[in-house]
Amino acid sequence: MAATSGFALVISSILVVAEAYIGDRRKAPFTIRAYLDVSMGSAVSREVDGEQKGRSMVQVSGMLSCFQGRAARRVGMAAGLVATVLSMTPAHAASIWQQAGSGSVAILPQPTKADGIVGASLSCAEQEWTLLLRTGADWRNQLRGDVSASSITGAAEVTIGKARFAMPALRTNGTIALSLPYKALQPISIGTILLVDISGEAGPAAAQFALGGSKKVLEGIEPLCSPRSMDGYELVALSESDAAVTDARRLIDEDIKAFKLATMSEPRLEAAQKTLADGKAMLFARLCGSSWYFGRSGCNISAFLRDHAQQNWRAAYENEGSNAYLDLASTGDGWPNIVSVPLKGKPDLSVWRFEDGVYALDRGLMAAE
Repeated sequence: MAATSGFALVISSILVVAEAYIGDRRKAPFTIRAYLDVSMGSAVSREVDGEQKGRSMVQVSGMLSCFQGRAARRVGMAAGLVATVLSMTPAHAASIWQQAGSGSVAILPQPTKADGIVGASLSCAEQEWTLLLRTGADWRNQLRGDVSASSITGAAEVTIGKARFAMPALRTNGTIALSLPYKALQPISIGTILLVDISGEAGPAAAQFALGGSKKVLEGIEPLCSPRSMDGYELVALSESDAAVTDARRLIDEDIKAFKLATMSEPRLEAAQKTLADGKAMLFARLCGSSWYFGRSGCNISAFLRDHAQQNWRAAYENEGSNAYLDLASTGDGWPNIVSVPLKGKPDLSVWRFEDGVYALDRGLMAAE
């Protein structure tokens, strides 16, 4: 019975991972291998083809309607995640947090003191964290596509030690999805027990999860989370091989020397140049190498400007490690706003506007964003 229970956890985890990354069964034309029948600790494995008629199809319905638009971007990762979860031994999967082989997904250990919850995962996509609970009532039907995609809204409370977080709970086809605030990650990483309680129409359901290994897993998956949607902005695509690296190295030579002197190591330099329609140009340079030296992100980013090709570059922007986006529709003296998204930590936007020859943080625009 213990083996059966452990293997059932692995099966449940497969569904949690697939559901977090597929969202819409109509957008899942891929072939995977799934364990469909569990009996006395053994399973029968057979191929499931998502496009061939007459064969069983892995259909994981969308857990929330707001996630449907993101489904297409997640399909490519689902098959690899499923294979990774299958490779976990039941005993190991049931004891501590596990990181999936690709993507920003954590598989939680088997719940204890559970009422209506048999498994869970924590995943991140576009900088939004989702705790997905599996009720276990109809996982076999989901594999065979026998359930509808209706959702029921209730309430949830997640407790880690003295920290409590309240949020909506959306129940869909045997899963309950919770949008977990970013500030919950820190208590999860240092806590010992996570309690979850579901009430309202989505409940009742409750469980507690051990947090052994959560810190290591969160540190592993947070950098893998896909960037937030930045439609309407142009990403400054920094690269170590970009032609702009030569100019960037000359411009920040003193910074490179200071880093090497302090750390006895060579920093990584990435750069990119953006030429605007009127001939103005922007050169971005990012140094990375040490969180002790640069702060949590381990990086620092600078921008230099010139009005035409014959002019020397001049420094105009500096920020801690972040991804920079250009808002070409909003300008100051002809220079586009820079929208910054931190490489690590809470992914809040900050907007920088060109004023008096340099870029300055525009707190009014930051609040509007």
